[in-house]
Amino acid sequence: MTEPLQAWGFWGDETVQIPVGGEDYQPTGFIGPILSRALYSFYSTVDLADEAFEAPKFFYRRQTKNGYFYYYVKQDEALTACKAAGVSFAPQLQWVFQIETAKVMNTLDNAKLAGGEDGHGFGTVISLSANMSTYRSQMRRHEFHLIALPAAVMAVAKANKWDVPQMDFSRLVGKATTDENDKYGVHVTDEFQKEMIGDPEERDFRQVINECVLGKQRVELWRALGEDDPLKYTLDGVNSKGLPLECNTEAPKLKACLGVASRVWTAPVFGRLLMVVDPRVNSGGDGKQQSLPALGEGFKTEAEARAAAKVDTDRMADAQAKKNQGEATNEPSQTIPLNHPPVPAVWAELGDVEGITSWLDMVRSIVADHPEITAAKNRPMLMKALKAAVKPEEVGGTPEDVEAWLPLVK
Repeated sequence: MTEPLQAWGFWGDETVQIPVGGEDYQPTGFIGPILSRALYSFYSTVDLADEAFEAPKFFYRRQTKNGYFYYYVKQDEALTACKAAGVSFAPQLQWVFQIETAKVMNTLDNAKLAGGEDGHGFGTVISLSANMSTYRSQMRRHEFHLIALPAAVMAVAKANKWDVPQMDFSRLVGKATTDENDKYGVHVTDEFQKEMIGDPEERDFRQVINECVLGKQRVELWRALGEDDPLKYTLDGVNSKGLPLECNTEAPKLKACLGVASRVWTAPVFGRLLMVVDPRVNSGGDGKQQSLPALGEGFKTEAEARAAAKVDTDRMADAQAKKNQGEATNEPSQTIPLNHPPVPAVWAELGDVEGITSWLDMVRSIVADHPEITAAKNRPMLMKALKAAVKPEEVGGTPEDVEAWLPLVK
């Protein structure tokens, strides 16, 4: 049973060449039919739809304020188009994820999600992409190898009811901020980048993956799927022609999951698409952070997807009703992010929903009763405040447990 997800019917025999190198946004994501494909992309201010340019027809393009991102299925056509547009650099292989805003299931207002001409909202399509670079790309290797790929592998494994650890993106969920005093935004610094995705100056990716937060999670995920070497991520006949094969895995379960990246999707997949903050400093340019895709969950049927979406929308509707009635105007929403930290055992015994919401209430009460926690300027000060405020025998969790959940206490 090496290819159990063939039953999903969303991929065929056509494979993608994966490069191999040597050494109102809701934090619950967007549930609905997701399309995905590996495409070659480049940016240009030139309108290639103009007949004056002799260029291959693009697969699709995404318009920005000053130009266009062009996407091609074939690398040679992308190269030709680059030359026609006067672009000097080569097109990049991107793993593109899309979901139509009109088909997002876990929102109370699809029109509001799409937005209007004022620029607020996602438009008709929510589109996110990750650069499919090799391990050698010290700048962008994390996009595919530490976020997009392990997230998708986890989603496929869990859809097959396999016991695997959760990829935890909770520290990357939220609004990117440059405010050092904002305890609940995602503040990307050099130290944060190194902690989450490793030292960008380190060429040895094996060392990086064994030392950074997201790398360690991939190590554990791969091990749970029968692969002890976390650098193996390709299948026989899939990696680029002429490149070494040492990245091929023989672990049956991992091989089954890797098809999500190496095979062309022939139909949409019902899943939960997360939008996480890129932990690389200034990834969006001009001091901004780009967003990256993470397939947080996969559903084998539309019914399963709608059931999960209903849990989200019921919470949203309940929070909105309370706000409208004036019962809890200042009460934070109880929307539960998919990729939350582990719940302390005492609270987990209450069940998935009640345990999480009750533990969140406990964390909120601790923060409210101890202003020194939010006043802490750095982690040493924060931990000192937490250790003084949190008594495990009284709250059912450790100071470290409370720290892990602080970003989710809005």
